[in-house]
Amino acid sequence: MLKKVSLITVTLAILLAFSLQMTACSKKTALTDTQFTDLTQQAGYAVTAISADTKRFDTTDVTASMQATGPDGKITIEFYVFSSADTALTASKIVDKNLNALGGVWTLTVHSTNSYWRGTNNGTFYFYSLVGDTIVYVQTDNTNKDAVSKMLKTLGYW
Repeated sequence: MLKKVSLITVTLAILLAFSLQMTACSKKTALTDTQFTDLTQQAGYAVTAISADTKRFDTTDVTASMQATGPDGKITIEFYVFSSADTALTASKIVDKNLNALGGVWTLTVHSTNSYWRGTNNGTFYFYSLVGDTIVYVQTDNTNKDAVSKMLKTLGYW
C-alpha cells in the first residue's frame, strides 16, 4: 500500500508541476488600444494620446499610441500598436540596443508568444514587453517597481 500511495503522490506532483508550467507559459494576447485604455482607466490611470514628437518609434510604423499615467503621477505606461508583428519586433530591437547602452543589470525573458525586458540603472526601473504587434514601455523610479509590475500583470504584459 505504501508503494501505491507513493506512486500516486509522485504522479500527482508531476501532473501539478506540468499544469503549473503550462499555466505560466500560457499564450499572451496583444491588447487593442481600447482594451489598454479600459484596463488602465479601471485601475485609476489617466489615458492620453502620445504626440508624434514624443513617440519613441517611427510614426509610420505605429498605428496607435497612448500613455496611461497612474493616480499619483509617478508611473507612466506607454502603449504602442504597430502595423504588424514584424515591425513591432524590429522596434523592440531598437529598444534593446538603447537600453543595453545604458549599462546596469537587465533581464530578458523570451517566450514563444512574447518577450519582456526589465532592469534598473541608477535608481530607474525600465521595462518593455513585446506581445504580437504591440509594445508596452515603462521608465520610472525604482521605488515604483512593485506597482508597475502589478499593473503590467493585470494588462498581461509581465
